[in-house]
Amino acid sequence: MGGYIVLEYVRNSPHIIEGLVLIDTKPNADNEEQIQNRLDTIKIIDKSLEFYLEEERFNITLKKLYKRDGKIKSFIDDLHSRIISQNTRIEKLKIAKQILNLIKKQKALGVIHALNGMAGRKDTSKVLKNLKVNILIIVVENDTITPIDTAKRMKNITSNATLEIIPSAGHLSNIENLREFNQRLLKWFQLKS
Repeated sequence: MGGYIVLEYVRNSPHIIEGLVLIDTKPNADNEEQIQNRLDTIKIIDKSLEFYLEEERFNITLKKLYKRDGKIKSFIDDLHSRIISQNTRIEKLKIAKQILNLIKKQKALGVIHALNGMAGRKDTSKVLKNLKVNILIIVVENDTITPIDTAKRMKNITSNATLEIIPSAGHLSNIENLREFNQRLLKWFQLKS
C-alpha cells in the first residue's frame, strides 16, 4: 500500500518531492471486479468480528480470526500465495513463514480500513506524468499483483524514471530478495547524489 499512499501524497504536495522510489506498486485505480473483491473481503472480516464485543474488536488480529473462520483462512492463505514467489515458498521457508506471520499480526479493523482505502483510490497516472523529479521503479520478475508490464507502463508515463527488475521474488521484493533490492536501491541513490 505504500506506493498508493505516496502517489496520493505527491498528488497533494508535488512541490515537496525531490525524488521518488516506487516499489511493487501501480498508479491504476481498481477496476470494478477488484473493488468488489475488496468489498466482499470486508464483509467476510466484518461477519467474523460479529462474534466479539464492540470494545474487543479493536484488538482482534487476523491470526485470531484465521483459527476460527474458514473464509478468513482462505483469504489469508490466498493472499500469502499471491504475494510471495514460488521460489520463496520452496527455498526460503523461513521468509515465507515470516510473511505469513506478518499478515496474521494485522488488526482486522486495520485491514478493513486498508481494503476500503485501496478500493476507493483514484488513478495517479497523471501525477506520475507531471512529476519532474527522478523516479526509481522497482518491480519483481514474479510479481503477480503488480507485474513487470505494469511497471514498464509506469516508466513510459514518466520522463525521469529508472526501472529495476529484481529476480527470484514476489510482491515483497525488499523481504524476499533483500540483497538484490538493497543493491538496486543503493545504486540509484549513488547515481542521483
